[in-house]
Amino acid sequence: MPTPELLGPESLDALLGYASLEPEMNIFITGDVEQFGLSEPVNAYAMVSGDGSWDSVVVRFYGNYVVYSPNPLYDAGAVADFIRAASGGQRVLGSINGKLEVVGPLSNYFEESSLHTQYLARCTSIIEGSVAPLDPGIELRRVTEHEYGELFALLGGMRAYRGLYDDPASVAMATQQRIANEARGCLTYGAFLDGEMVGTASTGTATRDGAVIVGLGTRADMRLEGIASALVARLVEECLADGKRFVCGFYRSRETGRLCERLGFEPIGSYAMLY
Repeated sequence: MPTPELLGPESLDALLGYASLEPEMNIFITGDVEQFGLSEPVNAYAMVSGDGSWDSVVVRFYGNYVVYSPNPLYDAGAVADFIRAASGGQRVLGSINGKLEVVGPLSNYFEESSLHTQYLARCTSIIEGSVAPLDPGIELRRVTEHEYGELFALLGGMRAYRGLYDDPASVAMATQQRIANEARGCLTYGAFLDGEMVGTASTGTATRDGAVIVGLGTRADMRLEGIASALVARLVEECLADGKRFVCGFYRSRETGRLCERLGFEPIGSYAMLY
């Protein structure tokens, strides 16, 4: 059975090379490591086989875990045992995520959690004319730190994020993570109507080459107003202007997929979160 080995700075290039086998799928690994290095709040582990090769890697960022292996027959049981022990035998506070082929097998070991799947797509430019003008009363602007409570309350009321922001500990962890990300170049935008947040989208991590959009949501009564498209386009344009080569995004429904494709996103594969 593979055993976990904590990776230090001398293993940085090896870890980034391992993640580069599928750069879009592993953008959270690359982004966390490039932003924070291999020290708190990022802890990276290689699950080392008997012959010294890496069977998989596990990267922990606060209470969240990203798991990756290029081998679809990797030892999921060993990874599950490690994550359970690292969480003190308790339920994982955040999520376990990665490409579906890797995270799917882990769901057999975390029966208290649910598997949530979504599509991953990438964009290298916004198609001209794909974003309709917003109602003049809607303002797009950066979300400030003191508005994070409103942001997580908005997302927590949406079915797509149910279970992620249900208790104060989860909200506190998400707030801490967002502050850390913002300090290292990530963006959080909100759509405001009469001073009230009615939509939001963020970049959850950023690498030298790319960024990934997370936390996209619009209040139920404000959907079909073009807010989601405008938020995504704003983030993509800022990231590309900053020198990124691509921006990734997630979607669950074909309806959202069509929206993304109209903007210029191309589907890559399936991503999963366990929480």
